[in-house]
Amino acid sequence: MAYTDFKFFDPPEDMTTDEKIAQQQSIIEDLEMVYWKVKQDPNFSEFELSSMENEIMAARAKFEDLGGTYE
Repeated sequence: MAYTDFKFFDPPEDMTTDEKIAQQQSIIEDLEMVYWKVKQDPNFSEFELSSMENEIMAARAKFEDLGGTYE
């Protein structure tokens, strides 16, 4: 049998813009939830918090680039 006969994975369907926005919004919410929990823990350094803030800002920028808005 040829390699092409084995189809283990279906190619992913292209997501609509609205689906991408919803997915990115969910990612942002998850990151923010973790950030606020970690911020209350004194064992985390300012560097780690700053790193998490940068990650959140990058996710927000991607969300806004997709056309997402904060209502």
